[in-house]
Amino acid sequence: MGSHPAGKRCQLEAQRRRAALIAKRGGVCEDGFCFVTVGLEFDHLNGRDWTPSKLSRLQRIARYEADDAAGLIRLLCRPHNAADGSARRWRADRTRRAEGTGNYESA
Repeated sequence: MGSHPAGKRCQLEAQRRRAALIAKRGGVCEDGFCFVTVGLEFDHLNGRDWTPSKLSRLQRIARYEADDAAGLIRLLCRPHNAADGSARRWRADRTRRAEGTGNYESA
């Protein structure tokens, strides 16, 4: 059973557009003195308000392009993106605990 030709075209178009967006952003991790050029990911400065897994590759890259045009993303290597996302989640959890919201048990 082979892949659907239209699906393959969409996948290739998404890859082409992703590569173009990475090149437009400079093709290197934007975190200070990191010069990594492979395994780059789009990082939303204030988190994103959409779920990537609910979109096709082509829909996701269209969102990334729109977010880039609005100045909402930067390009990071995987380790820097993971560290940034982890810190952002930790700050959000800490805020929810302080406000008494969320599913936290009091000690």
